[in-house]
Amino acid sequence: MPFIRLFVTMIALLPFASFTFAEDVAILQHLSPIQSVEFSPVDSSLVVSASDDNTIKLWDLDTHTATTFTGHTDKVIVVAFSPDGTTLASGSDDKTCKLWRVSDQENTATLEHIPIANQPPSTVTSVAFSPDGTTLATAGYQTVKLWDLSDNTVSHTFQHEDWVYAVIFSPNGGYLATIYGEGKKIKIWDVATKQSVTDLTGDVKWIGDIAFSPDSRIFVDAGHDGNVTLWSVSDWSVFGRISVYASIHDLAFSPDGKTLASAALGIDLWSVETGEKLISLIDHNRWVREVAFSADGNTLASSASYDGTLYVQDIETLLNSRPPSDIVRLIYFLPSDRNPQSDIDSKIEMWIKGVQKFYADMMEVRGYGRKTFKYETDENGKAVVHHITGGFTDTYYNNNDKWKVWDEIRDAGFDPTKNIYAAFMDFSEILDGLHCGTGGSWDHGGVVNLIASEECLDSDYGHWLAVHEFGHAFGLQHDYRDHSDLAIDLGGEEYRQASSDLMVSSACTAKWLDVHRYFNSGTVFYNAPTTIQMWPPRAADPEGIRLRFTVTDPDGLQQARLLATNLKEDYFAGRDYFENHDHLDEYILECESLNDTSTAAEFITTEFTSDNDTVVLRVIDMNGNFIDERFPIDTTALPEHVEDVNGDHVVNIQDLVIIGSNLGQTGKNIADVNEDGVVNIQDLVLVAGALGKGAAAPSISYNDLTPLLTRVEVQQWLHEARQMNLTDPTFQRGIFVLEQLLAALTPQETTLLPNYPNPFNPETWIPYRLAEPTAVSISIYSIDGHLVRTLTLGHQSMGIYETRSRAAYWDGKNALGEPVASGVYFYTLTAGDFTTTRKMLILK
Repeated sequence: MPFIRLFVTMIALLPFASFTFAEDVAILQHLSPIQSVEFSPVDSSLVVSASDDNTIKLWDLDTHTATTFTGHTDKVIVVAFSPDGTTLASGSDDKTCKLWRVSDQENTATLEHIPIANQPPSTVTSVAFSPDGTTLATAGYQTVKLWDLSDNTVSHTFQHEDWVYAVIFSPNGGYLATIYGEGKKIKIWDVATKQSVTDLTGDVKWIGDIAFSPDSRIFVDAGHDGNVTLWSVSDWSVFGRISVYASIHDLAFSPDGKTLASAALGIDLWSVETGEKLISLIDHNRWVREVAFSADGNTLASSASYDGTLYVQDIETLLNSRPPSDIVRLIYFLPSDRNPQSDIDSKIEMWIKGVQKFYADMMEVRGYGRKTFKYETDENGKAVVHHITGGFTDTYYNNNDKWKVWDEIRDAGFDPTKNIYAAFMDFSEILDGLHCGTGGSWDHGGVVNLIASEECLDSDYGHWLAVHEFGHAFGLQHDYRDHSDLAIDLGGEEYRQASSDLMVSSACTAKWLDVHRYFNSGTVFYNAPTTIQMWPPRAADPEGIRLRFTVTDPDGLQQARLLATNLKEDYFAGRDYFENHDHLDEYILECESLNDTSTAAEFITTEFTSDNDTVVLRVIDMNGNFIDERFPIDTTALPEHVEDVNGDHVVNIQDLVIIGSNLGQTGKNIADVNEDGVVNIQDLVLVAGALGKGAAAPSISYNDLTPLLTRVEVQQWLHEARQMNLTDPTFQRGIFVLEQLLAALTPQETTLLPNYPNPFNPETWIPYRLAEPTAVSISIYSIDGHLVRTLTLGHQSMGIYETRSRAAYWDGKNALGEPVASGVYFYTLTAGDFTTTRKMLILK
């Protein structure tokens, strides 16, 4: 193929390739959205970007100039440097991959990604150089091509079942990783053997990006659900997860492998060792599409999704200046027209030491040793108190929402999502006319607001107030249960009120704080998502409600807390200093210790009012991560029958399926109907015997059963039930119902049924029934009798094959994988000696 020399224009400070600077951030501009960003691997002053305007720009950060590469005739999707920084590769919607020499900006080769011989070229969705620079990988339709760069010929093709959206090499050259299958699947290839090593489960909607760490020991992926998964390359096991809480479009490791950048609504930098969020960077005011580290790791480049803006910013200073994690930081906030208290720093230090000591004493009494939190100190061990003077007067703050002071605190550089901040506010009036303090938790941080006056913070009340509000910052909720036996005596008058406050002094609280980050130095920040399933509520004597949950977290589980808002007045009785309780607040009803990575939590309560429509389960894992999940509840319509496992007010096949899917599970489980600690055949037979309780009993027919049960399953259940040889009438009725189910799932004759949908385009399902086990195939013929396709289904058991998961599937293609034309086709079922034929129609 002849090479074409392209004209390259050197641009310096022109409007469409402009440099502007703000607070160590260079803002570079394309005419159109930027699709790809990369730094030179050998020169930290060079960054390249590819755009929808069909161009590539090479930005020199030292000279403030940009070089524009033109030649693509459609948007440039991806661009990459060779390992030595001398060559650029670009992939485009114009169905070419171009190679460019960086030194003189010459286009040295134009490659076409042709998936299969005699097919047209494919859009090039991704490109990657091998670590030794001798090979280029291009991704496109159903394939990844490896190009030998010595002669620009294809040396190997990796086949995929769908579009390949990304391709990368591991830095050691051992692996090739791809995203394919509508952007939902990841495949790892061995470069040497050209064989598939493993398939990794990615995001169910789409995977935004994949990356290898510089030492090739870690592989990461992330996408729509906002979770970054880190895999150990040695055995492809998951060793950590990071939650970003927004869809992630790109990932990048720093050159030393210690930091991982994620691009979502903003950019977050994470510690690879611990999973801790290090810093959050400038927001593009829209989704961030691309992020890349410079060769020295001190600079980060990023692009927004649609505005063509490229940000380049220094991150070295930001990383080095961030405060320590998991410590309490202290702030003294003063309105603009008030004079500071002369001894305020000493008072604040006294208060924080008292709070710290209370929690140490409480944890020791509860059997966990003198565990407590740390607060920020200087080199002499004195508390550091940051002074902030507000922009408004005392009157303004008293007449407005005092929480607005946090806008000014954040503007001063303090981030309550990173640390717990205690703000001592020197106002002349208390908060909202009611409170001397408030507190709350926030991600891995939190806030404590305290009025810095004698009225609020001196005396026994002030000591309790500070302890109490810090409890909220640690994730604790009001606990007004009538459990006087749980109160503790920590000694000293200053502890009297705090010691009797179960929110901060109960055994439940000590168990919670035992794994809390602020009470444990060195805790990893990796956080696998916690999943909570609530089972249908049950009535419990006397006049109680039983709530059951299944909780799962790969990090291990520590505790679950049941919370609610609308509670009976008896819950608050006898607590004079809680008379002004807020019915919009959430109060703890019970807590339960958990263990393992998946377990059940069960609570029985009599505290709900009739208008309580929501419960909350708060769970903390072994790494100190906690989560709330809210569940609707109807206390006026509880299921009447224990066999109604799913709580839909009728015992039916769905309940039987739940039992079957939980057989063998031990411990607390919604499927353990007889509550003997294990889900077994007895639970299944009890539900079978109760089929139809509640609403009108459903008829037992194969149409109801085949989407849920198979003949093999029911036959096995019946065999096990008969072996128990129990004569109890209820058990015998269950066996009788299982016999009916088996009969309904046993065809009397082999039959070929009409395909569905019909007419169809392009796919259809072909159902059938087998009266005996046999080898099965389905042959599809055109109207002129030519064989189009044979679906070989193998040896099949007796049974009904009607649902989409069991019926034969035809994708409307012939044996060569080509779509067939519209028209009438015939399909023939061959099952042993049995054959029969039906007609179907494709309409396009």
